[in-house]
Parts: sequence; C-alpha cells; structure tokens
Amino acid sequence: MDFPKSVPGVGLVDGKFIDEDPLAATPGSLIPSAWGNAVTLEMIKVIEDAGLTPDEDDNAQLSAAIDLKISESSVAFATQAEAEAGESSTKAMSPLRVFQAIAKVITQATESAFGWLKIATQAQVNAGTDDAAAVTSKKLSTALQSQSATAFTTAGPAGALTLTPAPAITAYSNQRFNVKFNRASTGADTINISGKGAKALKQYDALGAKVAATFAIDQIADIQYDGTDVVLIDPLPTTNLVGIRGGALNLRVSATGTDSVITITADELQVENAAGQFITLRNVSCTASFAVAGAGGLASGAANSQLASTLYYVHVIWDGTAPKGWLTPDVNPATPLPGAFTHRARVSRDFTDATGSRFPLSYLQRGRNGQYVVGGNVPGLPRLISGISGNPVTPTWTPVPLAPFLAPTDAVLYLGLYNQGASTQTTAAPNNSYGAVNSATNMPMSNISNSSANSNQNNFLMRIVPESGNVYYASNATVSHLSAFGWEDSI
Repeated sequence: MDFPKSVPGVGLVDGKFIDEDPLAATPGSLIPSAWGNAVTLEMIKVIEDAGLTPDEDDNAQLSAAIDLKISESSVAFATQAEAEAGESSTKAMSPLRVFQAIAKVITQATESAFGWLKIATQAQVNAGTDDAAAVTSKKLSTALQSQSATAFTTAGPAGALTLTPAPAITAYSNQRFNVKFNRASTGADTINISGKGAKALKQYDALGAKVAATFAIDQIADIQYDGTDVVLIDPLPTTNLVGIRGGALNLRVSATGTDSVITITADELQVENAAGQFITLRNVSCTASFAVAGAGGLASGAANSQLASTLYYVHVIWDGTAPKGWLTPDVNPATPLPGAFTHRARVSRDFTDATGSRFPLSYLQRGRNGQYVVGGNVPGLPRLISGISGNPVTPTWTPVPLAPFLAPTDAVLYLGLYNQGASTQTTAAPNNSYGAVNSATNMPMSNISNSSANSNQNNFLMRIVPESGNVYYASNATVSHLSAFGWEDSI
C-alpha cells in the first residue's frame, strides 16, 4: 500500500495529500477511486482475517482486529517450576529458565548420581581428603611420584612403633606404606597404624616362614598388612642359607679358673637355627657363667648346680638382639633354647674342677686351638696317667681314658710324654697295635728310652688324632707320666 504517486495530476506535495487553499487559489490533492478502494479493501481484509464482520458504523474494528491477531499469534513462556519440571511442549523458555532447568537436573556428581564435577588442585590430590573433585592424570602422577599418601616416618618408642598416614586408615585391610624407621628393631617389634591397634612387625626368612623383622634406624622400607601381621617387604640381609655353624673369625674363649665365668669374644660368628638357616653375628662379646641359670649360663638346673670333674659344652645363642653364652652337658642338647632364642653355635668345651666350687678349668682357646693355662685351678698340666704301668718291651699297653681333661669333640690331642731314670722307657700310642719300644718294624708313635748310664729327664710333645676314648701307655719308669697339653676342637 502506498500513496497514488503514479496517478497523473493527483496533486501530492512532498508525496502526500494536501487540502485546497481558496485564498492562495491552490487546488487540493485528488483521491482516485482506485486508490481509495484499495485502502478500504486492505483494512477490510485485516478485519475479516481476524474473524470480524466489517461494520460501516464501527470505527474501532481495525484496532480490534489487530489486537486479536496479536493475541492469537503470541508465545506463552514457562515459569521456573515448569522449566525445572521439563514437562511442557508448548511454552517457550527464556535463557534464565534454560539455566534453571539445567541446574535442576545436573548437580554435583556422586557415586550414585550423574552430575557436574570440578577439577581438584594438586594440594587436594596430595592431601587425599576431598571427595567432590576429579583427579587429572598429571596430578595423579605427581602425587604417586611424591608418595604423599603412602610415605611416612614412624614414631613411638623402641619395640612399639606408630604410624600416622594422611588420610588415616579406617581399618586394617591389606594397606601398604613406605616408611622410614625412627628406631632400630628390638626383635619383638609392633606397629600401630592410625591407632587401629598394634600389629607384630614380621619379615619372611629364606624358607618363607615369618620371623621377627630386623631393621635399622633411619632405614627406608615398604611394609604391608597381610591380614595378621605387618610384614617388612624388603628387610636387611641377615640370614644365609649356606654356612658353617660355629664358623668364626678371631674367636677367643677363656676361663681363669678362679670363678664360674667363661668369656667369649669373636669378630664374626655364624649361628644356626632349627631350620638350618645361618646368621652371622658380629662383634660378639658375652659370657657363659655357671652362676646363672638359663640364657647366659646353665641350660638346665639351678645356678651353681654344675657337677665336679664334668665336661660342659660352651655355646653362643641368639634371640635377634644380643648373643649370650650357654652351657650344656652335651654337644646337641635336646633341651629347647630359652625364651626367644632361636639360633646357636658351639664355640668351645671345658671341664669343671674337682673342688667344691666346681669352677671351669683354666684354659685359653683361639679359634679351634685350646690349651690349659697353668695357674688358677690348674697348678700343673693335667696328668692322664703316671708311673710304672704295662710293659714297653713286651709290649703290654695300658688303656688311658682321655676324660676328664680331653673331650670326644677334640679332633686333635696335644699330649706330653715324660720319662726320667736310667734303663727306663716310656711310650704312648693312639691304639694298642703298636710294637715294643725297641721294635725296628713297628715302633710306638712316641717313645722315650734311657740307657743304663743315662738318667736324663725327657719330655716329648705328641700330636695325635684320637681313635677312641682312650690312648695307650706303657712305662717301666717310676718317674714318668702322660699329660694333657691342649687340643684342636672339631667346631
């Protein structure tokens, strides 16, 4: 619709109709019938499209028709409740209603509900206490490398350690931690994690058995709960599968003969348990005293209950913390080790004297070699036999028991053969199959012969491997004897 610009002589001024001006003698604009009809028909069209009937007397029909058209074509907007419910398919939503609808449906995610999730900071990941933020692979890798949730230093006194991880555990359940020990092991250690109760600290030995854990102060190691104990995963190497029980470096064992004590020292000593596993002890220094019952003394009986003139074997026993001496009446005692002691090694042997005090005979042993020390309760080298006995010429041999001065475990004996007097002979041998003192084909192992003109004193040192519990002796000299000097033990 537009003004009738194309009609000739229509009289528009500035494109619009003007009135006639009689004073100025100017005519008014013409209104062509075609244009007037077109205007009228367009307005009637709007009225009819609105569903109204054109009425010549109703000058408000066009406005009413427009209002009706607008009302019929307008869009209804949803309320917040309708937007959050999400059930209407006819109402429009503003940006605000869209946000409200999304916020209603998508909330903080949980283990059981979908939702939005924020990204945790590195501090939150390291602390491990936030349960509402997501962990990225980079932050997780950083936390794992720093072991912020698994590496801690123990606390507490010796034997009763504590561990306070963050976050704290709620119960024992196969947890594994990397720890730095604030104390050295005692042999009977426990650890209490997050106050959930003390658990024994153990480690596996070479045969797979759990034994008391061994660790040093400031040692770093992994520990893991196995349902019963807390197990040290990487313990110190303390156990050997191969060794020699009693093998020693710079072993020294001695008794003064003036008291009940036998002193034992060694730079290194290998001790063995019942399973055949060996441990090397270092800087050993301990005593075995007949005045003590149990560890550090007699294996059986009360203190000072040892027998006179009796052989006792000297052992070192170990409980995981400190070695102690132990005295037994036999080499491999059936009596169990005392208390927590698990390992042992025999290091020596000695006899008690015949006095009321029953002190160990004075002796000194270095390594496997021992000898009696004159002094204390050994006024002279112990004599096995003296004087005339048997016949060195026939020969007729006298069996001489090695006890009570030489032991069945002595691998080598050092004996002294003494003879004095003219026309006398004294001889000794490890068995009685040797010939006479003057035999040219089967001479005795040790032989002293004086001529009729010779009355010299003669002393001969013998070294023999014992073949039985006896040695054999024959002498026709009143002043003669066979003495025990020393031995090489079979440890």
